[in-house]
Amino acid sequence: MLDHYLKVKLIAENGLDIDISCCHMNSERCLGIQAADLVANTIARKYEKGHSKGYNLISHLVADERKLFFD
Repeated sequence: MLDHYLKVKLIAENGLDIDISCCHMNSERCLGIQAADLVANTIARKYEKGHSKGYNLISHLVADERKLFFD
């Protein structure tokens, strides 16, 4: 899904219709991916379920917040 999102974004914003591929790592072995998953889930819960308790704890650390391209 990330591959498709990036390709659509490149076409729409830059007119670049290029082939891209992503190497998806297993989060079981990568603490950085686990941290990113935790933050992404916290933000998603705020917008998708209205649960903002976790987001309120990290909101001061969020540097840039935008809606997804296809929303």
